[in-house]
Amino acid sequence: MGVLIRYLVTMLYAISTSAEDIAQAKVNSAIAVPAAASAAVTIFGVTTGLSYEVLFAGFAGALCSLSFIASLTVWGRVWTLVTSTLFAGYVSPIACLLVPDMVPSIKGVSTLSVFTAYCCGMGAQALLPNLFKWLGNRSNAATSDGAI
Repeated sequence: MGVLIRYLVTMLYAISTSAEDIAQAKVNSAIAVPAAASAAVTIFGVTTGLSYEVLFAGFAGALCSLSFIASLTVWGRVWTLVTSTLFAGYVSPIACLLVPDMVPSIKGVSTLSVFTAYCCGMGAQALLPNLFKWLGNRSNAATSDGAI
């Protein structure tokens, strides 16, 4: 099963890179990036109590998000996969509680946690920079008002 997942991840990684990157990339780096990221996420995520299915769905969403991000270095890709997956692992349980209130027709759907983890993993690299910018603006506004 692990070999099949590693092969699937390698193929998804190859699809998400441009033709120039594929031509220049070594086979070892194509396998090493998703393997290193998945190992780091699995070790860190499971030891902190995250479920495998949520981590895997977040990782799949993070792989899809690599196709939307401009060219990155190898370590940039690894950290994108790791941060997106962990973001999905920690945020998707909260999203599972909020989504049924916003869309009542999906109450009781058993795969909602997997779907929200996938969406969080795919959107993390767009959401996190905007969240940090918004928090920075709020702290600057509070500082200039004399609240802090």
